[in-house]
Amino acid sequence: MAVPSPPEVGANLASSVDLGELQRLLSRVAAVFDIDRMLSAPADQAAVIEYYTQSRSLYRNVHSSAGAIHMALSAGGRFREEDYLEQARRVESLFQPVRPRRVLELGCGTAFNSGYLASRHPDIQFFALDLTPLHLQEARQRTRVQDNLQLVRGDFHRLPWADQAFDLVFEVEAVCHVRDLDTMLAETFRVLSPGGRFVMFDGCRHSHFRSLPEPVQIASRLVEQSMAIQTDLVLSDCMQAFEAAGFSLREQQDITHLALPTIKRLQGKARLFYFWPWMARQLLRWNPAFANTVAVYLMPETIRTGAHVYLQTVMERPPPSAA
Repeated sequence: MAVPSPPEVGANLASSVDLGELQRLLSRVAAVFDIDRMLSAPADQAAVIEYYTQSRSLYRNVHSSAGAIHMALSAGGRFREEDYLEQARRVESLFQPVRPRRVLELGCGTAFNSGYLASRHPDIQFFALDLTPLHLQEARQRTRVQDNLQLVRGDFHRLPWADQAFDLVFEVEAVCHVRDLDTMLAETFRVLSPGGRFVMFDGCRHSHFRSLPEPVQIASRLVEQSMAIQTDLVLSDCMQAFEAAGFSLREQQDITHLALPTIKRLQGKARLFYFWPWMARQLLRWNPAFANTVAVYLMPETIRTGAHVYLQTVMERPPPSAA
């Protein structure tokens, strides 16, 4: 089945471009960081592990004391701590039509989402995969009494399970770190049973990214690099890859507006970091993890210009009758 044309997500934001404000923020970033060096830094598997290991205390103390390392999805334009569970609740809404027996989370982090779902569905077996040892250490402490959740260290490019092992696979802001999208999708397709769903909550570059002004593209790359993300893919590339892997698109929603309250809250905190560049440089020497302030500082602008969007995508491995 052919994947429908990608929705025109983010296009409504491009009309509000203010390069003056973006340039002002970029100049403040340049007063603290070597931008050229940041843009050329590697973002391989080791860099991803280092990023999350270094950033753990900031995530815990600034982002979410409960251990979430993803965006909350907040309706009404106001951040609420409980909204970190919204992605898990949306995954849970698929349990009725899919009726899964085995569920896999890719890039589970501290098992914030898998732990919540496993506690509510003791009849389902959950498996949670992550690269970062520190994440899994915290996840084991969080979920030590949950017998229906298995934590596995591994890479979603090489999944250690048999064919058709799961009825539902999901990820929350993990596939943005993909090194080979085709391989990752092929592995996910392989371990899904026919009729199984793959649910993604992730940010990406809009399809028109390559036509945006250079300052917007530079800001977008800084956002990505500061979170150990390195990609040339845009949304239309991803849509083509989904189809090539054999998936059928069931649903895609632009939920950028739901992530914005979290992003703007974090940008407000990051503004304090950039207010005194000399102090920011000292803090950076003390803790290199402050580099991830670049992401939340610039992300409202890259979203406002239509460079980045945040999507919920639901795909299906077609059952034999639909293949």
